Amino acid sequence: MTRYMRKLVRLTVRLAVIVVVIFATILLVRGFDTRRGPPLQLWHTVELEAEYRHGRTDVDDWQGYLELEDALFAEMQTKVYAKLPPDQRQEINRYYTESPYNPTAFAQDYNRSWELAHAEPRGAAADQLGTLILAGSGSIGSATFTTEGLVPGDYTLCLSATDVGSSIASTV
Repeated sequence: MTRYMRKLVRLTVRLAVIVVVIFATILLVRGFDTRRGPPLQLWHTVELEAEYRHGRTDVDDWQGYLELEDALFAEMQTKVYAKLPPDQRQEINRYYTESPYNPTAFAQDYNRSWELAHAEPRGAAADQLGTLILAGSGSIGSATFTTEGLVPGDYTLCLSATDVGSSIASTV
């Protein structure tokens, strides 16, 4: 290898080391910085017994899932909404029952699972939709269902991802 090539390789290695050190420094500083953030609030730390977890065998159909969801929201009512500290009872807090941002204040609570079926499906009747099977970990899982006899666009199923307040919708 020529002298020029050795210098080029050495320079490239040094630059790579510098880039790695800078990246590691940024990562470490950001990691320590996040620990200085505000303390976790009640809704971050509460343990909900009714929360769906992977491997749960007592939910095997849509009605069972809705019943589990009702139990989960009842538990949230007693463990979060009812115990909200006075300094957190502000209009902007979605966990404050009198907040305009509280999902229960809307005509449709989109934090809850819901279904929307056509009044007159073009294929089979909407109640012939297959069994809902839930899988995953935490409160966000995946759903698998069959749609035998339904024409595409006949049915919409919405599953709530309750801890983040967003919904996952699937139109068949």
